[in-house]
Parts: sequence; C-alpha cells; structure tokens
Amino acid sequence: MLALQNKVLRSLTSDPLAPQFVGVTGSLAIAPEDRVSYEFLTQRPFEGGKMWVSVWSTNHYRVFLFDIENRVVLGELLDAQPVFLNHDQSRVLCMQRIPAKTGPARALAEAVGELVQSIGFRNYSSHAGEDREYFWALDLRRNSASRLGRSFEPPGVGSTFQTSPQFRYGCNKPGAGPGGREILICDLEKQSFRRDLMVGWPVDWWDDQRLMVECPNNDFELYDVVTRKSSTLITLPQLKAFYAQAGLTNDPAAAHPFFRWTGWENAFYLTDGKARWSAAESVLISIERPDGGLKLLDPRFKFEWSDHFDLAGDAYLYSGREAGQTNSAVYLRDWKNRQTRELVPPSSITNEFSQPQFYRGDVIYVRSNALWRIKLDGTENRRLFPPSDARP
Repeated sequence: MLALQNKVLRSLTSDPLAPQFVGVTGSLAIAPEDRVSYEFLTQRPFEGGKMWVSVWSTNHYRVFLFDIENRVVLGELLDAQPVFLNHDQSRVLCMQRIPAKTGPARALAEAVGELVQSIGFRNYSSHAGEDREYFWALDLRRNSASRLGRSFEPPGVGSTFQTSPQFRYGCNKPGAGPGGREILICDLEKQSFRRDLMVGWPVDWWDDQRLMVECPNNDFELYDVVTRKSSTLITLPQLKAFYAQAGLTNDPAAAHPFFRWTGWENAFYLTDGKARWSAAESVLISIERPDGGLKLLDPRFKFEWSDHFDLAGDAYLYSGREAGQTNSAVYLRDWKNRQTRELVPPSSITNEFSQPQFYRGDVIYVRSNALWRIKLDGTENRRLFPPSDARP
C-alpha cells in the first residue's frame, strides 16, 4: 500500500513532460531501415568510455547510453536528446525541441501570446514562428529531472553546445547566426542556465571558464563566463602582420579558427573557413598558448570531409569525399610526411558515410547500420553496436 501511495505521490509532484533515463530490457532490435549514428563531429563523444548512440527511421527515434569497453547498453533516454554529460557522468544536460505552431489559427494564437509576454519587457524579441528548445538537467542515478531554461531556433536550424574541459559549463549560440546578440551558458554543477550578451561567435573553450570568441571585426577575444569580462587575444592587424611576414597570400580577414582536443585542453588553429568546409587546400596556423602567438604549420594543408586530428595532432582521420565516390571508406594520414592509407575500404552502399573518430588509439566508425572499432594498424576490426545479442 505504501509503495502505491509513493508512486501516486511521484506522479502528482513530478513534471509529466520531464525526460527520463530507463534501463533497456531484452534484446535491442535494429531494423534494416534504421540508421545508426553518434555525435561524430564533436571533439569528445567518447569521454569516460561512454557514448550516446542514436537509432532512427521514418517512424521512430531512440538514443542510448553505451559503454564502449564493456559493449553494453546502459540505458535509454526518453523524450529528449542528450547534450552533454557532466564530469562524473551522473548528470546529463538534455533538450526537448517543440516545433513552431503551424496553420493560421495557431500562428495567430502564438503571435498574440508573444505580444502578451512582451508587455513590460524592454528589448523583448518576438519568437513567434520559431521552434522552442527546453533544457533539463537529468540525474541518471535517480532518474529525476530539473528544467533549467529554454531557447529558440528557426525551423530547420540547429546549433550545438560546446563543453568546457571539465564538463562543468556548456555554451551555445542559437541559430540566429553570428549577428545574434545572445549566448546560452549552462552550469551543470549548479544546475543554472542563463543568457549573456555577445555580438561575436564563441569558437570553443580556451580553458575551464574562458571562451575564445570570433568578433565581427575579425579580432579574437577571450570571454570569462564567471566574471563576464572579455580580453583581447589576437587582433586583425596582428594577423595581417603575421601573414605578410610569413609570405602568405591568403586573406587574413577570412581566417577562421577550429580546434582539436589534446586530452586536457583544446588546441586552436586558423585557416580559411570556406576552404576547410569545402575540403580544399589552405593555410594551417597554430594559435600558441598562453598569449595567442601564431605559428605557421603548413601553407597548403589539404582538408577533407568529417575530419579529426588525434590527441597529439600528428594523425589526420577523415571519411570519403562524396556520395557514390568511396564515401564509406576511412582514411588515415600522417600529415607531416603526407602519407595516407586506407584504414577501412569503401562498402557497396553508396549513400553511407563512415563518420570516423579517434578513440583511445583506435578508430570508431559507422558501417551497415552498426558502429565498429578498428586499430590504427587495421587489425581487430570488430562490431561495437548493436551488441552481439541484438536481433538483426
């Protein structure tokens, strides 16, 4: 009787919309039409030997927390998408996205609601017609969730949280583009969620509490999320002077930063952003610590698709280039001696992408609706997910 009373009490006091983390019972069925993926474009999708694995088709979407070393599913996240885990992986920031209302009547109702909310608020921006994203801190051990805040995205637009080295803070700039004036800061330790004004674009974390920011005038700053103060790191005149001294003909104003994870902090680089995104050749410059000095690494580095550097920055991993052109292969390059080898050959599936990423000296990639793990020498290529007891 007491157990029933407690269950009824929890149902009355908990938010029915809150996400949940539940165990997976029985075999995990992966249908032929399903697609298996993970956050392969992030720098740290495998921290603590765990990863979030997504399985979806036209009829469903599921996401699982997977123990890589033990090759077991730890549980399933319901009614939300994972954003990032905290340092001991006991808590996850997760997000629920609600599409904008459609149809004349709903659009009118939403516009009226926005008008009512704006009354009495200075500098209020209407979000009528935009999707809503609700963020929760979910305790995985207790399966209890606390709602932290919300943001807005135009339909069809997405954005990604960047996590600090110790997984305490997360930062995101919603899909209004570089011209937007807000960033979102989440503190998973304090379970707080706030908006800070920022005209520039946060690149990623310089250290545990400072973000590198790309400014509209092409300068680079460091923004401290604790003090909410900025300091100059690199100015455009400094970039121009460096380019001239190095004999580079590239446009310094087109320099765009990217980064790799070293195991304890981010290492930052500069290159022409459009060249990198189109997998072309461009300059590769290192941003040195602690003062933002510049070092030319390669005047004509060849970028590729879905690329990653290893922790040391010596090996360069990437997928095949285009659909129908060996896109499912995995390639590994020692970029200093410019030697490339095919780590995994292409499959016969022409619309499949390998999504490779380094993991503890190995590589994890996607092939035929499954995750695989292979050593850098090409040996011990074995399936990780679905687990061996999953039904085909």
